[in-house]
Amino acid sequence: MLPRNFSTRVVLVSSLAILSLVSVHFRNHAAASQTGLVGFCASGLDQSPIYITEIFNTGLNPAYVADTQPLQNEYSEYLKGRFDIKSNSPFPVACIASFTLSEAQTRKNDYETQARQGNKQIVEIEWGYKFEPGGAPITMTRPGHSVTHVTEAPADRMFCVSDLYQGTVYFTGPVATTPPVAVYQWMNGFTAFLKTKYSFDGRVFCNMGSAVNARRLVNAHLDGSRAAGHRVVETDWKYDASQTTGTSASRPPQDEDREPAQRPAAQPPNLQARDFAIKEHPRALAICVADRPMAAAFDCQCLLRQISEYRKSHVSDTLSASPTPLEELFKGERFDCKSCIQVDWKFKPGIKSVARFQRAREGEADCVVDKMRTLLEAKPYPSQTKELLNEALKACR
Repeated sequence: MLPRNFSTRVVLVSSLAILSLVSVHFRNHAAASQTGLVGFCASGLDQSPIYITEIFNTGLNPAYVADTQPLQNEYSEYLKGRFDIKSNSPFPVACIASFTLSEAQTRKNDYETQARQGNKQIVEIEWGYKFEPGGAPITMTRPGHSVTHVTEAPADRMFCVSDLYQGTVYFTGPVATTPPVAVYQWMNGFTAFLKTKYSFDGRVFCNMGSAVNARRLVNAHLDGSRAAGHRVVETDWKYDASQTTGTSASRPPQDEDREPAQRPAAQPPNLQARDFAIKEHPRALAICVADRPMAAAFDCQCLLRQISEYRKSHVSDTLSASPTPLEELFKGERFDCKSCIQVDWKFKPGIKSVARFQRAREGEADCVVDKMRTLLEAKPYPSQTKELLNEALKACR
């Protein structure tokens, strides 16, 4: 016989379940109405705190190899505007796109796990990339698709944005500008203008882009500034070469008897290769983190160190017109990746989680962990991790 309050309990449990589903629906509304790839963006793992977005609909066409650089550029500008972030990294953020909501959530969880392992504070913020045609350069179609190639519009718009100064951000542009452009002259001129008119004492940043992308970058920065409650001032300033503002106009006259200025020595090739590896680091990390089986089986940071060492020890290839593609290095055939296989206490739960995601039962998942370790010891090739996982699953079922 059922207790009297049984029906009441059922109603309460059902109501909680419905509320949870509604909460998930609203939290992932953009992803639920998915028309393209879904994903998230986060500041780099070398920073703290790490600002990470909720999962959103990127609008990127699944028929193309996802180019998340436009998303990263805008998210970086948003963070600069909102939190006045100053990073020396050439790629201070990473955006990772996925085909499904569940896959995106898994990759986000993996990213947050890596952040916590580094004792980094995580701050989740609301931000999403608002896709529009022409806003994202597309470079290559996926195999099996016949989609018309899309090229990026020319960079012919200049814009400048100031650092936050006394609660205010100043900007100008985008302004139609004919290349070539001396960006430092724009920066000098805009700085002098702000100092004269607003008693500004700080730095400015100027850059070029296409009509669409330049506007989007400016808007992203200003959206962040407004979200933080900062005042935004549009100056309508434009660079005029005939003006005497800026450092370039106040140079002393050239002394005819003075020795000609020596050109700075070119950076040694080994340092150029090192810089190449550093700039490549965020994209390499994104590739590893985005591949869940790879990230479970291998230590991504170890792989990145191996790739970096390869770049620095193969200078002629790294600095050539066509250096070995990053994807080729993840095949693991050019250096030994065996030392990068995850330590046991990370390997077991990671592979087990991936196996359960592939609908493996509890007993099968334990079998897959052991089988995967054996397969990887024989074939420590990161890009083949998915194939090895499928082989392990097949053997354990």
